Amino acid sequence: MKRLKALIALTTLIAPTSLGWNASLHADDLGSNNGTRVITVRKADGTIVKRTVPKTATVTQSKASLPRPTRKPSSEVTQASYQAGMEEVVHEGEMIHEGVVHEHGAGGCTTCGSPSGSGCGCGSSCDAGVGCDLGCCDQCLQPNRLCICLPGHGWAHMEYMMGWTSPMNIPPLVITGTDPDAVFVGDPNTRVLLGEGNTTGRDTMLSDRRAGGRLRFGWSLANFPGYGIDAEYFSLGNATDSFRATGTATNPIALPFQEVNPNLLQTLYDNDPNATSESSKTVDRATFHARSRLDGGAVHFSKLFCCSNGCRPSFFFCDSVPTQSRWEGFVGYRYMQLKESLEGEYGALIPTTAPLTLAANDYFGTTNQFNGADFGVRLQRKRGYWSSDLLLRMAMGNNRETVTIRGNSSVTTPNGATTRTVFSSATTGIYAGPSNVGVREQDVFAIIPELGATVGYQLTQRIRLTAGYTFIYWSRVVRPGEQIDREINSLNNGFLTAPAAALNPRISPDKPQFEFKETDYVVQGLNLGGEYRW
Repeated sequence: MKRLKALIALTTLIAPTSLGWNASLHADDLGSNNGTRVITVRKADGTIVKRTVPKTATVTQSKASLPRPTRKPSSEVTQASYQAGMEEVVHEGEMIHEGVVHEHGAGGCTTCGSPSGSGCGCGSSCDAGVGCDLGCCDQCLQPNRLCICLPGHGWAHMEYMMGWTSPMNIPPLVITGTDPDAVFVGDPNTRVLLGEGNTTGRDTMLSDRRAGGRLRFGWSLANFPGYGIDAEYFSLGNATDSFRATGTATNPIALPFQEVNPNLLQTLYDNDPNATSESSKTVDRATFHARSRLDGGAVHFSKLFCCSNGCRPSFFFCDSVPTQSRWEGFVGYRYMQLKESLEGEYGALIPTTAPLTLAANDYFGTTNQFNGADFGVRLQRKRGYWSSDLLLRMAMGNNRETVTIRGNSSVTTPNGATTRTVFSSATTGIYAGPSNVGVREQDVFAIIPELGATVGYQLTQRIRLTAGYTFIYWSRVVRPGEQIDREINSLNNGFLTAPAAALNPRISPDKPQFEFKETDYVVQGLNLGGEYRW
């Protein structure tokens, strides 16, 4: 039996060269049958055939002696002859010119279900000029030697993102009017300067364009052909928006709210006979700051399901170019976080014998943390230098919603060169009252679908330039502006009763109250970047 095996091995070594064949081994040509493998060989006349040989046989490559195929006019190139040349154009994103490419790829397939992405691997026969040492550290595992290795076949994709997100909806927060004694929402002489009802683009906040970035990277698993691992991180960074208004004697500004204590409507607020539940607190200045940051990441296991190679007419020339199409599925984990805040600061001067300075601030902060399963498909088509990619994915999981509300107000009086505080409340602003301040959390189910479309151009063998579009939808989030309750009982609010202190204990109705108010969130933008493969 040993003599028989030796004879077979010797035959496979002699046969290709004695018959005028040149062997060209590909990673995807490795067979999985018992003790055998399939190799692709090119005869001296240029024809392609496949041979089954024992796995232990050594295949001598003489690719350097092969005549390099030349490009023929499209009229002379037949589908059959060009497809034969395409036996050596099996790549994952490494078409380097519009013709037959003689560089080693990372495996491929010509029919659905065939393995791909197996990479060079240690000890395999890679084409000259590429080398397997990019992915093998076996030779580095020696004492006193530092080895930093990349996976045998991988990629990294970095993009600049110019995005737009859903603006933050806010209720009416600052108003002005021509009648200083009747400034409230709904009055014909009153205009909304900030919030719902404004007609000059200040009905929302955080509506401007945002800049960010995204990094994706991955590699194929050499021991599991067709399988890979990839990860990503993206961020839209910190977005800010500010508003500031100052009142005058003829154009005062005020903070609107809805009074829920009916006994105060006719007496405490200007004795207006037309007073309704809408009321306001006149201030000298009002400033609002909004902040937002969006981050996310994911880790996936992917599998190549189908790919095919061929040739098609060029987009721009009267010639044929290599083409490839492939699609893969992936499943993994996705994380996203949206953190936002809305803070208001107010000041007023109370005209008394010793003028009093009134100051207050409100803070509404929200955090959304999504953790869930992520799955989808990636589709890619290439023609010559050009490529197009389509991404469809869906994440489903838990969204933890956190709302933080706090406030502060104080009344001070001048005392020579110093200021003395005569009243302060550590928990009361205007919209942040003693009845709704605090930190609250809840967990809800949410989905995050995403659509991505990208166009690429192969600049070099390993570098591809890309431009694309991204759309992300988040089904349930909490945002600061939605959490503001404008219904207030003035007698329970130290800012509104100043310089007197608020009632303690508080009286009914005890408002503002807290309630989780949700909305959806949309992210869309344009991406510009580059991809590097090794």
